[in-house]
Amino acid sequence: MRLTGQRLLALFVLVIVAAAGCSASTSPQVITATPAVATNAAAPADTAPGVTSTTPTPASAAPDIDAFMRDLMDMYDIPGAGLALVQNGEVVVAHGYGMRSTGTGAPVTPDTLFAIGSVTKSFTALDVMQLVDGGQVALDAPVASYIPAFALSDPDTTQRVTVRDLLAQTSGLPGGDDAAWVSGQVSTLQEAVEYAATLNLAAAPGSAHIYDNFNYAIAGYLVEQVSGQTWEAYTREHVLTPLDVGAAFDIPAMQQAADHAVPHSLDVLEGMQPAEFVSLSGIAPAGALNASARGMANYLLLQLGDGTFGGATLLSPALLDEMHAQQAAYPPQPPIGPTGFQTNGYALGWFTADFNGMQVVWHNGSIDGFYTIVMLVPAQNVGVAVLSNAGLGTGSLFTLAASLGLLEQRLGIDAGRDVVAALNVEASFDPADRRARLDAARSYEANSDEWAALVGDYGGLQVEIREDTVYLMTPQSIALTPYEANGFLAANRSRDGLITTYSFVPGDDGSVALYRDGTLIGQKVSG
Repeated sequence: MRLTGQRLLALFVLVIVAAAGCSASTSPQVITATPAVATNAAAPADTAPGVTSTTPTPASAAPDIDAFMRDLMDMYDIPGAGLALVQNGEVVVAHGYGMRSTGTGAPVTPDTLFAIGSVTKSFTALDVMQLVDGGQVALDAPVASYIPAFALSDPDTTQRVTVRDLLAQTSGLPGGDDAAWVSGQVSTLQEAVEYAATLNLAAAPGSAHIYDNFNYAIAGYLVEQVSGQTWEAYTREHVLTPLDVGAAFDIPAMQQAADHAVPHSLDVLEGMQPAEFVSLSGIAPAGALNASARGMANYLLLQLGDGTFGGATLLSPALLDEMHAQQAAYPPQPPIGPTGFQTNGYALGWFTADFNGMQVVWHNGSIDGFYTIVMLVPAQNVGVAVLSNAGLGTGSLFTLAASLGLLEQRLGIDAGRDVVAALNVEASFDPADRRARLDAARSYEANSDEWAALVGDYGGLQVEIREDTVYLMTPQSIALTPYEANGFLAANRSRDGLITTYSFVPGDDGSVALYRDGTLIGQKVSG
């Protein structure tokens, strides 16, 4: 269960200097693992078993964009997607593609709700900035001024953590502490504030950016304490309703909506299948919103405009600019890769990046079975939001490829390379190889008698056979699906949609070597 992952090569250029969080990080010092785009080789699966026919998604007003999106969905094996694209104050596209669920074949519409994960942070930051605009909150005032019970594990630093520190993720909280809300130990914002007080700080407040979801849980609680409304009620009244964003807070509300997407994960033999929803109720302001392509189009217009929408002022232009301004910079990064995209810092609820010499403001959101990316290019007045019901593996690759590709199209950028192909190279992703291996697994006629020689101890890793299935105990139980003699595949659960290859290589002396994606991980000695 995650809001984002880690490792994204030079792409997102996330430097890991300290314990991580669930999204990208930034800062002069500690920078934690962040919005990752998955890596590993992989390729699209067949249409969902049991779905004999689906209602085709109607074409949008932009056939070239439709074709681009559908090609990418095929390449990355994405069941369904939503797209919002705006430019110069106009909505170019707000459209749905593919299926809400491979189990039903119901089509995605412009109003289909997707979990947007950590993109929620920009909404919570907007809540806080509205309170700043109204004189109720000061960005550089101590958090304890608004939450009297707020405390850190080091009492001397409690008064030094400011509201800006929460939004810029420079509070000093350590990151990598999501187990508390995932397990249900933390289920309310008050509990989140209390739990944060037990965490050992990784840096002095204001000295380093460390991505931590509890920063935004605390920020949401601050909104409640100052406004007298719940975070959900405040966000709905002051942000979602004025923007005409039909959104749902957390999974139960989303599932009650008639038009909502379902998360998916890869089954090696059956393709992308519906998966379980994950609730973020304990840290809702950090990642619990669910929104549609149509709603995100309005949100993009607000973010790229002057803080007004439909005649209503949601935020002053000066504070909107402040939200997008880098607050913490990454240290020097590796050279920009062939995509031309590199994250270089963090603003207030947004990452900052360079893309082909342009300054980009962006954020991603990842919850099991969903992945979203939102990108703004304020100087060019163009923005894109790509929502998907595939997770951190293929979903992250798809949403990034679509975002970068569409920005290049709209801005007329000719970088002398195919940005999608460049992304696949940077992420070590081979669509044809993934497809070929999955096709091989689905047609391979295995002889289970051949597997007896594989059973045993591989230096702490156990290989077992149960009910005609080979299992690797790591100590997790991983079911291996054969695709060739002594070659097996497993769905990569930490990078949804990607596959892991396991190969057993017998030696002349009776030993057997076990390789994972070409790397030796164990050896079974004869006898």
